[in-house]
Amino acid sequence: MKNDFGTMKGFSEFDYLGSVGRGGYYRNIIRIMYLDLERKEYLFSHEIAEKMESIYSDYDEETCNEDLEFLFKKGSVVKYKNDYSQIKSLEELRKKKYRYQLTERGRLIEEFILNKLNKVNSLSTTLDPNLLIRFKDELKGLLEFHGGEDDIHSKWNNIIYAFNLLRENYKGYLMELNSFEYEKMMEEDRFLLKKARLREYLEDFIKVLLDETQDIVTIIVTLEKTNRVEEILNTAINREFKKRELTGDVQYSQIKKNYINQYNRLKSWFLSVDGEPSEVDFLNKATINIIQKITKMAKMFLDKKKVSYSRKDSYLRVAELLLDTNDIEKVKEISSIIFGNFNIRHLKADYPQQVEVLKIEDSPNITMMMKPIKERKKTKVSYQIKDRTNEKLKSLIIEEKKKQNEVKNLERYIDNDTLTLDSLPVVTTDIKNTIINLIKTGLTKVYEEKKISLKGDKLYYEYGKARYHVFLFKLFRPEDENERTILKTFDGNYDAPNFRIEFIREEED
Repeated sequence: MKNDFGTMKGFSEFDYLGSVGRGGYYRNIIRIMYLDLERKEYLFSHEIAEKMESIYSDYDEETCNEDLEFLFKKGSVVKYKNDYSQIKSLEELRKKKYRYQLTERGRLIEEFILNKLNKVNSLSTTLDPNLLIRFKDELKGLLEFHGGEDDIHSKWNNIIYAFNLLRENYKGYLMELNSFEYEKMMEEDRFLLKKARLREYLEDFIKVLLDETQDIVTIIVTLEKTNRVEEILNTAINREFKKRELTGDVQYSQIKKNYINQYNRLKSWFLSVDGEPSEVDFLNKATINIIQKITKMAKMFLDKKKVSYSRKDSYLRVAELLLDTNDIEKVKEISSIIFGNFNIRHLKADYPQQVEVLKIEDSPNITMMMKPIKERKKTKVSYQIKDRTNEKLKSLIIEEKKKQNEVKNLERYIDNDTLTLDSLPVVTTDIKNTIINLIKTGLTKVYEEKKISLKGDKLYYEYGKARYHVFLFKLFRPEDENERTILKTFDGNYDAPNFRIEFIREEED
């Protein structure tokens, strides 16, 4: 099979990373060279060996030369013969025989490891709404931007840079809040101090996200309507191709594909594409879930603290209190309060009159007769249920006919499973009532799933699936509040938003 990707070719420059025996030595040599060559043109082997000896006690210059030779053969390091005319002794010749530098690939690999790979799990600790505002301002500048090829290319790169910062910041922060380490922190006392502030912080973020997203969606739709997106992308692609054509072999189609993918990724972040929810929708839901989790964890933590007292600790405190008390009478008093039985019952009766008794032993005995509680006998009551089967059957038949008539009448106005109010002629009262009931039923789904969809060239708020009688449908409300229409009927006209109803056909078994 033909391979057009060039993936069959190996890169020996990566071999030192997987070396089992001396991999650590090779990596340290590359790291030393990478850092030192930022301020020097080249290095000698004895300079590298000195730094390696500070890391490994059994390391020497001869070993360093062997390691450098291995890296040279693998293409990570390049060596040049030194200018011997400046060397004055054999010792200096031995130390300065070769000058070493990193190859371009070796430098790029180490740069990637140091600046990119090591920071993969280094997540942001701040959720910055200003990144969203900055991106909106950059994107808004395209509406009235007129410049040369270089200016447009630079402008587009600034937009993509702002978008990447925005995406990494928000996703990184949410990953951190969803991490196992953060959940462990939620179980600590100090979390309660942060809970209210963190929740308020996230709620403010959602508000900014929704507000700014509306503006960004409007900007993107406007750019697409005026074909500005295509013009800007073509100009930026041409400039990028000319720029990269000077430095190496590059295909125009690949650059074009990269730029189009950049825009599609940007667009799908804010707009629903092919029926899929936008990334902003996911971000909004994820943030709400985190807020709910924070509240739930805080409640669980408080409930746990209420019941997690130790009886052993309580007894120890009582023992300490008793030991600190020297008066035996005071000890008895404390004991009676702590261990006494305060569950007292009072017996009411007609006691005989008696003289004052000084001692309990002299008091007369009293015999008390306990009377049993009389049980109430419940009489059974029989009820006769009237048979209304025929009436129910007649009602069902009438209701079924009504539903069939609704379907039959409404089908005349449905085009490609879609009905929009502005496309309706003057309708009967029954049709009007059916449409109003569909809209009322659809609007009840607003809290289940709310998102913005692009239908044709218009933006709609999309509601969840709803069912009214035999109709399964989705309701779409115009994003523009001024987009309204008049629903004309024989009993009057109704001013309403230009709702769009999409009917969903259920597959028959």
